[in-house]
Amino acid sequence: MHEFVPGMVARAEEVNDNFAEVMNAKDSDNEIVINGRRYQATGLVKSFRIPDFYASGNWYYGSVDISEPYTPPKGYRFNYYILETSGFSILGPGNHDSKTGQYRARIIQVGSSSTKTVSKIGWSLVKAE
Repeated sequence: MHEFVPGMVARAEEVNDNFAEVMNAKDSDNEIVINGRRYQATGLVKSFRIPDFYASGNWYYGSVDISEPYTPPKGYRFNYYILETSGFSILGPGNHDSKTGQYRARIIQVGSSSTKTVSKIGWSLVKAE
């Protein structure tokens, strides 16, 4: 794949080569191409931790630390969601910590203070607003 920079004059052969490479590439059902580079579009979070819950009546709330699957391309971020829980759990938005590469999201559960209730968290690559 030829790399092009703004203001550069591209030769027709190079443009045609890039076009042919993109058109002949095997597409994956779970990949997205951004600026000529392939990225996994969705997946399972491999590592997450719910340290503790705080109680307010029958509602329990806390944070979940999620290891990001990879560094997203500029202008994109990850959206996280619960895929499997044995209770009633809600995962809300949070913040990315660039020092640790972790994403800290907010979590709310009804009726259970167990930090093991959520067993699977999914992610998808989305365009940042």
